Amino acid sequence: DLTLAANAQVSLSINPDHNAFFVMRTGELLVDDQTLLAHEQQAYAIFFNGGQATISLTSGNHSVRGVLFTGKPLNEPVVSKGPFTGNTAEDISAYIRRFQSGAMGRLQPSFSRHQ
Repeated sequence: DLTLAANAQVSLSINPDHNAFFVMRTGELLVDDQTLLAHEQQAYAIFFNGGQATISLTSGNHSVRGVLFTGKPLNEPVVSKGPFTGNTAEDISAYIRRFQSGAMGRLQPSFSRHQ
C-alpha cells in the first residue's frame, strides 16, 4: 500500500529479476509524457518489465494511492476466459466445470436488493 503526496516523487528498490506493476486507485500520476487521473470509477495499472532495480513514481497535483506488486516471471503461457485464468484452454474448461458444479464452494450474498 503506497500513498504519495501531491507533487512528489518516490524511488522504490525492487529485485531486477522481477516484473512489477503499480495499481493506482486514486490520484494523479505522471507517466512518460502522460498524466493519469484515477478515481473511484477509473483505476490504472502501470507495468514495469524486469531488469530494473528501481521504480520511480511521480505524482501530479493530486496525491496518489495505490499498491505495488512485484514477482518473478513464471514464463508460462496464460489463457483466460471471463474470471478464469490458467495455462491452457483445457485448464479453463476444467475450472468452468468445477465452478458450475459447486466444487469451488459457494458464497452467501453480502446484501439484498429487497429490503
